Amino acid sequence: ALETLDLYGIDEVCVDYESLQKRNLEAGDLTIPVTLLDATQMRALINQSDFVINL
Repeated sequence: ALETLDLYGIDEVCVDYESLQKRNLEAGDLTIPVTLLDATQMRALINQSDFVINL
């Protein structure tokens, strides 16, 4: 499913840094490149976005 992100024009995947920490993960553990955001940055991004996909 993640391989199809380009088909939908998704060029950046943002991940909540604290969520990764709770799961003992780092960005390098993920299979795709991501942008790490803190809770404040994530809220701001969601508020300014037309569409949000939560996986």
